[in-house]
Amino acid sequence: MFSRRVSVVGHQFGLRLATITPSIDSVAARLLHSLGVLLFLFLLSPPALAAQSLNLAWDADSTDPGLAGYRIYYGTASHLYQNTNQVGNVTTATVSGLQAGTRYYFAVVDYSPSGMVSPPSNEVSYQVPASGGGPVNPVISWTTPSNVVYGTALSAVQLNATATVPGSFAYTPPAGTILAVGNARTLTAVFTPSDLTSYNKCTNTVSFSVLRAPLTITANGQSKVYGAALPALGASYTGFINGEGVANLATPASLNTTASVASHVGSYPIAVGGATAVNYAIAFVNGALSVTPARLTISADNKSMVKGAAVPALTASYAGFVNGAGPAILSAPVHLATPATSASPAGTYPITASGAAGADYAITEVNGVLTITPSSLVSLVISAPTNSLVAGATQQFAALGTFADGTKQDLASSAAWTTTAPSVATVNASGLATAVGVGSAVISATKSGLTGSLALNVVSLPATNKVVFATTSAITIRSYGASSPYPSPINVSGLSGTVTKLTVTLTGFSHTAPHDVNLLLVGPSGAKAVLMANVGGTNRVSNLTLTFDDSANSSLSSSSTLISGTFRPTQSGSSPVLPSPAPAGPYVTSLSTFKGLSPDGQWSLYVADDTFQHSGQITGGWNLTISAVTSGSVSLAQQVPTGPGGSTPQAGGGVSNLNVQSLTMLPGGQVQLSLSGQTGQAYHLLTSTDLINWEVIYSDTAPNEQFTLIDAAGASSSRRFYRVEPANAPSAP
Repeated sequence: MFSRRVSVVGHQFGLRLATITPSIDSVAARLLHSLGVLLFLFLLSPPALAAQSLNLAWDADSTDPGLAGYRIYYGTASHLYQNTNQVGNVTTATVSGLQAGTRYYFAVVDYSPSGMVSPPSNEVSYQVPASGGGPVNPVISWTTPSNVVYGTALSAVQLNATATVPGSFAYTPPAGTILAVGNARTLTAVFTPSDLTSYNKCTNTVSFSVLRAPLTITANGQSKVYGAALPALGASYTGFINGEGVANLATPASLNTTASVASHVGSYPIAVGGATAVNYAIAFVNGALSVTPARLTISADNKSMVKGAAVPALTASYAGFVNGAGPAILSAPVHLATPATSASPAGTYPITASGAAGADYAITEVNGVLTITPSSLVSLVISAPTNSLVAGATQQFAALGTFADGTKQDLASSAAWTTTAPSVATVNASGLATAVGVGSAVISATKSGLTGSLALNVVSLPATNKVVFATTSAITIRSYGASSPYPSPINVSGLSGTVTKLTVTLTGFSHTAPHDVNLLLVGPSGAKAVLMANVGGTNRVSNLTLTFDDSANSSLSSSSTLISGTFRPTQSGSSPVLPSPAPAGPYVTSLSTFKGLSPDGQWSLYVADDTFQHSGQITGGWNLTISAVTSGSVSLAQQVPTGPGGSTPQAGGGVSNLNVQSLTMLPGGQVQLSLSGQTGQAYHLLTSTDLINWEVIYSDTAPNEQFTLIDAAGASSSRRFYRVEPANAPSAP
């Protein structure tokens, strides 16, 4: 048996066919052993006649001295051998009886005396020439390709012919060609053998079909508003290939719809069809045209009427009807309503529009306004809380209008206001008067041709005293807790009257984190105000002068570095908690809390630090600047005649000559008032400390045209104003 195995072209074998030689001398084929390993088949000379037998040669198996001989296997298909020749222990043999024009395949094995067989040698083949001699036609195999869809380029899937001998194919049409649609498209293959001496050049053809490509034409969906023109109809195309488009259609698509300009709201079909193309199988998909509602705005018309008259007919305006339509086409008309009646007071009332409906319209309803104007104005009476103001004060005047229907209305906001002396008092468009300087001015209002007037006296405030009280004792601000001293006191004495203004100044303020310092001022009466809490930032400051004044332009910042200046009292965050004996909160942050109180007595400044690790001091102490009104001041808020004959108007339509003629301070602080009026006229005597808030202190009837009253509590207040009015006049504020 062969013990040597050699690999050639991926096969394992022991025997190697060395030579194939036809028995006819003019034809020779040999298997050669190259470098002891490879064997090749070649023709020694061009054959002249068909060979009926073939000489074979192979390498001996020198590794197996006990072999019995060799067998030749051959047949007409590769590795399928129908014939066997046992030739003995030789290395050449002749195979006879071969058919002309047929290809045969050969392999050799050796066998042992016991009948064991080696693996076969390499396989060799040989084409027996035709009986007439010369080249023969190779066998060409070409399976008919499957049908393709238009647009498929020719490739190896279709161009895949094979031959039984080496050579090359040329195809017509070539690879990459896209064939037109057809049922019998012919492909031609020309085979050129590598061995043109033994084999002829051959041509083969196959036929197959090119099918139409699917193309879908879809009508585009469209929409339009009811009454609008029809939009242009269009289509979308799915399936064009190779860059082709609508221009490649033999007949273009046609589009139409059943909708028109006048079509009602709804959906209407868009039909598409008619398109043809040689290379496409066309499917059509219809679309839809949506008609949407038109916008219609219905607005209730604005109306007006005089109070007491009949409510006018309510109407509406329409914007948005199309196709010449009007309100008659609405399935539900608009409903117009107003809550106003002929008895409604003057003013404005809504006119609501609702309920309209129309199938082809999206309706927006807009409300209107009914304006009821007052009946004719017959009188205009000007009034004010007081006829006297201190310079700088303001006061709202009223203009009471009486109408023909008996109703009354304050017309201050709509009347035209004037003043006879702008240097004494001014008045704005709504009747707010401002006292400018001492004197008298007449304030008038005009409406619908009627004018009402009222005189206004402007007086100066009683004299005030301004005194500074100070302590230069330093204050040590300890870390977390009360300062020393606690509190720091200032005693005030010798001031009469009440506080009108107060400021506080700290001198030489230093601290490592001012944000930790809380300052509380407590007055003699127990009133208290925070000057500074949780403000001033956390940066170290030194030797600052800080003044706290309600009229300052700015407050202290909670985070910015503290600097010297004048500031409003400021607290950031929650109310501070100061150690006892400081009074508990809550606290205000305004020095006006001391206004109107007596300044005499002890004032206390409580200074405390609410955080550990930081401390400071107020090296120069602190001071109070107090402005106080002198006590015992009384003034006359005189009634200024405005009615016929110089009398004061009364609420009932008559007149009164009630008046305060003079005031006299009596020993013991009493005030004597000299009054005048009609005998038997009921009256009220009123007093005020600020010319704004008035209080009735005495009511009676005039015993004579001239009479005297004594106000035993006249000097109990720092200042006091008087006026007299009829008992049936409107109540004073």
